[in-house]
Amino acid sequence: MSQSIPFEIPYRSETVNVNGTEINYYRSGGHKPPIILCHGFSDSGLAWLRTAEVLEKDYDLIMFDARGHGASGRIGPGFSEDDRSRDLADLVKALNLNGCAGIGHSIMHPVDLKAIAYSRKCLDPNLPRHLKRIHFLEYVKNIRCPGLLMYATGTKPGVVNADSAERVKNTWNGCTLCDIPDGGHNIRGDKFDLYVNNVSDYLNRMYVDCAP
Repeated sequence: MSQSIPFEIPYRSETVNVNGTEINYYRSGGHKPPIILCHGFSDSGLAWLRTAEVLEKDYDLIMFDARGHGASGRIGPGFSEDDRSRDLADLVKALNLNGCAGIGHSIMHPVDLKAIAYSRKCLDPNLPRHLKRIHFLEYVKNIRCPGLLMYATGTKPGVVNADSAERVKNTWNGCTLCDIPDGGHNIRGDKFDLYVNNVSDYLNRMYVDCAP
């Protein structure tokens, strides 16, 4: 008989009602710059625990469960990517995080980029597999804040190649590219040290540049 292995989650868990659904999130807290972290499909906010261990000393991290994931409310009939984007944008507003930075992965990136148009966050996108279907560049061209695009090349490329990354950079004024060799689709998992070091360096530069 299988047995679950309990573990202690080092961050407080809270919920907030967003668009009629309870959204669960974990927060490290503290009087630090806030960052909202957006997990990929079939994950939850807890997918960011390893990253949070590195970033929490400098940032207030908000790791939420997207609707239909983790401990958040379920997805109802007719739910769309636009609805998911509004969930994120309205979560930012509900928690008074306007102007915060954001980090996302995989399928959540089109959601992040649509939400950016609503709340003007800064993001770290690793583009999704269905780039053309969602007209990714249509969202990119509306972004008015800086961002870091991490992508993988080499023997284990990701879903975005160097040419696609250059297209994004040419469309998104303020985009910085970061090539992670052999990073695969899950750069954070396959090349964690490179990933988190580049993210930390970028965030540090961003907040220094934005400091009054």
